Amino acid sequence: MNNKTLRYVLIAVGILSMLFAALYGESTGALAGAAAFPFAQLGALLRFLSLHSTGGNILAIALYVVVSLLPLLLLLIRFLRGRCKGEDVLLPLLSAGLFASLYLFVNPGLLGTLNHPAGKAVLGGALYSILIAWAVLTLVRKVQSGKTDTLYRLLQMLLTCLCIVLTAAAAGGALASALSELQALHSGNTDHSALFVSYLVLALRALVNALPCLLDIYVLFALRQLVNALMEKDDAQALLHARSVSRRCAFTLTAVVLSCALFNVLQVLLSAAARQIHVSLMLPLSSMALLLGALLLSRLIGDMKRIREENESFI
Repeated sequence: MNNKTLRYVLIAVGILSMLFAALYGESTGALAGAAAFPFAQLGALLRFLSLHSTGGNILAIALYVVVSLLPLLLLLIRFLRGRCKGEDVLLPLLSAGLFASLYLFVNPGLLGTLNHPAGKAVLGGALYSILIAWAVLTLVRKVQSGKTDTLYRLLQMLLTCLCIVLTAAAAGGALASALSELQALHSGNTDHSALFVSYLVLALRALVNALPCLLDIYVLFALRQLVNALMEKDDAQALLHARSVSRRCAFTLTAVVLSCALFNVLQVLLSAAARQIHVSLMLPLSSMALLLGALLLSRLIGDMKRIREENESFI
C-alpha cells in the first residue's frame, strides 16, 4: 500500500472512529460489544436461523460447524504446505473455543452469570487472546527466520497497522474523551453561558491529546518511505529518507513536549476562570519512546550508509 492510498484509508478510519465516538463515547457497553464482535452477532444470527424453520436450523448447524472448523482448516493448509510450527497448536484450541463460545451465544440461557454484555465480552476476549497469541508467535518466528525482504514487508505491515491504530486513537479516542468531559461539565454547571473558558480548555486538551498520535503518523510515513528505499536497495534514497525521518522526529518531539508544557501552564493560568481543570501531568511517554527509537534508527542507518560510501571510496 503506497502512502497516497494509505492517506485515504486513514481518512476513512478517522471518520468512522469519530462517528463511533459520537454515538457511543466512552461507553463501557460499546467497548464490551466491540470485544464480543462478531461472535455475539453470529450467535444471534444462528439462533434466528435455527428457530425460523427446519431448513434454517440445518443451515445454522452447517454454518456453526464451518465457522468453528476454520482454524483447523488453516492448520490443514499449513500442514500440507509443510509450514506447521509449534505455535500452530493454538489453532485446535481456537477451534474448540469457537465450538463452545458460539454454542453459548446461540443458547444465551446457558451463559449463566456471563449472560450480559461484559460476560459476552469475556468470551470474545478469550477467543481474541488465542488468535492474537498465535499471530504474534507466528510473526516472531518469521522475524527470527525470515529473509531480509520478508522482514521489510513485515515492517511495512506493522507500520501501516500502527498508522491505523494511531488514527483511531487521535480521532475517536480524543473525541470520545472530549465528549465525556463536556457531558460532565454540563451536568455540573447550570449556567452554560459562563463556560466559554472551560470550553476553550476542553478543546485545547483534546487537540493536545490528539497531537502526539497525529505527529507520530507524520513520522511513520517517512519511515515507510525509508523501508521502501531499503527494500529497493536504493542507498541514495534510503539516506535521503533517513535524514527526513530524523528531521521529522526532532520536530515532533519538540512539538509534543512543548505543547504539553504550554497546555499545563495554560491550565494553571486559567484555573480561576475555568469550571473544569484536569490536574494531571500530560507526558505522552509511548509516543516519545517511538519517536526516540525512530530517530536513533534513522541516524544509525544514515551513519551506516555514510561509512559504507567512505569505505568504497577508499577502495
